[in-house]
This record gives sequence, structure tokens and C-alpha cells, in this order.
Amino acid sequence: KMWILCLANFFVYIIRYSIFDWGTTFLKQAKGMDIEHAAWVVGGYEVAGVVGMLVGGYTMDKLFKGYGGKTCAIYMALCTVCIFIFWLVPLNTVLGNGVLLWSTGFFIYGPQCLIAVVAVNMVPKNAGAAAVGLTGLFGYLSTIVFGWWIVLVVDTYGWNSGILML
Repeated sequence: KMWILCLANFFVYIIRYSIFDWGTTFLKQAKGMDIEHAAWVVGGYEVAGVVGMLVGGYTMDKLFKGYGGKTCAIYMALCTVCIFIFWLVPLNTVLGNGVLLWSTGFFIYGPQCLIAVVAVNMVPKNAGAAAVGLTGLFGYLSTIVFGWWIVLVVDTYGWNSGILML
């Protein structure tokens, strides 16, 4: 189960840092948004993420009685829906793109914080720090792998390549 959690964290960090690192550039170059508006949209993504973390923790404690796996699964499924709508629906408005990216931030930051809680709850007390470290390692490895990959694709094909746009 720990390896599944590590793999989940790998993909959580791909989403989290892709939007954080590349969101402003993508909104400007691929969606034609003014750079200032794009920066505010990505800033709102972070604010929505903070709210998502708090709601995720509350949901885990109150609705699922401390079981974070269910909360993470629901959040990640809803995040996936938001991302596919963002890619598939040709919105060219600041508000439309903002709502979709803010929703993505809300739903990705919950699992980003809760995965460590789930990891600690899965192992004996004396292995908690190692479990969090292992999941964190996979998260940060994803930023290296995906960061390199997206730069290669964008430099070679552009933002509107079939690889990035469905």
C-alpha cells in the first residue's frame, strides 16, 4: 500500500507544480490571457489550495472518521475532472479559466497534505518519518521528471501540441 501512496503523491505533485510553475506561461501563450490576469489566476490557485487543505482535513476527520484515503481519492477524482474540463472546453475568459484552475488547486492541495497523514497512519510509530520522507521523495522526483519532460515538449512542439492538448 505504501508504494501506491508514493505513486499517488508522484501524480499529485505533477499537477501541483505543473500549474504553479507553468500556469502563468500556459495561460498567456496558449490561452491568450494577459500576463497580469494569468498571474492572478495562478495566485488564486494557491489560495484555493489552502482552502482545499482545510476542507480536506475537516472532511477526513468528520465525514470519514480519520480515514484519509477516501478523502484523497474523492479529491483526486474531482481534480481530474477539473483538469479535463480545462483542457477540453475552449474557455478564453479570465473568470472561466480561473474557476477551473482554482477548483483544481482546491482539489489537489487536499491530497498533497493528507498523503503524509495517510502514510503515518499506515506504518508503526517508529517508521512515521521514513514513510513521510518516502512519499515526499516521490513527490519531488515527479517535479524533476515532469519538469524536464514539459520543457522538452514545449520547446519542440509548442503548447498546442497533441501531447499537451487533448
